[in-house]
Amino acid sequence: MLTTPEDLEIQGIANSVRRHPFWDIIHLDHKIEASIFAEDEETGLPLKARPDLWVEDHTLVDIKTTDDASPDAFARTVTTFGYHLQAAHYLTMTGAENFIFVAVERKAPYAVGIYRLDAEWVQIARCKGGRRSRSCMSAGRWTVGQPIRLRR
Repeated sequence: MLTTPEDLEIQGIANSVRRHPFWDIIHLDHKIEASIFAEDEETGLPLKARPDLWVEDHTLVDIKTTDDASPDAFARTVTTFGYHLQAAHYLTMTGAENFIFVAVERKAPYAVGIYRLDAEWVQIARCKGGRRSRSCMSAGRWTVGQPIRLRR
């Protein structure tokens, strides 16, 4: 059960996203939290993806709460939590071309940042993800690795 302050915070976050001009995409053909299942051809592992929003079959949108939605801070958050790995996986699973993060701050005034993951980030994530999967499969254990460092 949510407390009143928690409920107000969640409402503030949702309202901030809804008021952002980017959110007009909701009027386009879209799927909300559509699950996709497959099997990895190399490892035989079952795979799953569930993007928050899948717009017109070519753009995936993922909503992330964060302490700081500014570009530099959110870039650090992406590498720290491996969001680029998730994005690359979802793009591969769905065949979509674009991945957009909607970063919304947890505290008022609930600032929103919209970030498209560029091809370099996706490529780095695909390389890292592939190596990690093979390494973990051969070792028989799955670990969380160190965040990657991106050059500016």
